[in-house]
Amino acid sequence: MSREILTSGNGTSAGPALLDEHLVQALQGYGYWPTSNEHYAVVLDGLERLAQAGVTTVLDTTTIECGRDAELLTEAARDSRLRLLCCTGLSAAAAGVGAAFRALPAVELADIFVSELTDHLPGSELRASAIILECTEQIEPFDETATLAACFAHAETAAPILVRAPSSAAVARVDRLVGRGVDPDRILVLGLDDASTTIKTLEALISRGVLMGITSIGDEDRLSLDARCAMLAFILRSAGPSRVALGTGSALCRSAPGQPPAEAGLPETALGRLRDRAPEFGIDQELLATALMGGAHALLAPVAVRSG
Repeated sequence: MSREILTSGNGTSAGPALLDEHLVQALQGYGYWPTSNEHYAVVLDGLERLAQAGVTTVLDTTTIECGRDAELLTEAARDSRLRLLCCTGLSAAAAGVGAAFRALPAVELADIFVSELTDHLPGSELRASAIILECTEQIEPFDETATLAACFAHAETAAPILVRAPSSAAVARVDRLVGRGVDPDRILVLGLDDASTTIKTLEALISRGVLMGITSIGDEDRLSLDARCAMLAFILRSAGPSRVALGTGSALCRSAPGQPPAEAGLPETALGRLRDRAPEFGIDQELLATALMGGAHALLAPVAVRSG
């Protein structure tokens, strides 16, 4: 195949990036159900709208067992004008990770992550670009195993680790990673724009030097737009735009067995609303544009590898 696809992109120049999106999202075990041409049509339409909104890079943070579709990602990377990336990693134990994964020791989980970061994903020309680490307030043994596995995989590949945890657990999870040798520059905490996130949590994470993810812009049930803009303004003033990554947390397509795919989110609309409201909170368009580029590209660029 003559076309080259990189984990950092399909050749599109650097521009606004959204981290924490989902091309297809479904229930646990979705990876065992085939997708259809209908799914692809819904996904491609959503990606085309994002391209029209000026976005050039999308990081799909769907976990291995919740609908990540490497073949669909490869096709979409060819047909869209976007740089598409995906992750390796699993959901938190409380989300119902399968027994086959829960039974693995950290070294064997790490082997899975490293393989997906360094080899083509099955049915795909892409490699994973980051490791997802999810947990809930109640840390279970599997969550500790997955944390250790993420550290092992990071040590071998330098891939960034994306932490998805509630405010009460995020700082502790970051400390666990840093304590095991992960560079804070390679850690992004996703979904901080949530009503449960406190100033104390934000200050603690800023002091640790990790990247701050305002990555649920499309979900106003978690936080109102005004509160989200105020939080973003605080982080930008305290940490600077190079320490921020943005995303909408939207799914372009939702699917369930035996049901037709359904368009699930309008991430370009959420991004547009943020752009419109941000100046009222002292965030001018240049600063917002920097936030949409700096942190995301700095985090992901070092793991670009050639495939195909």
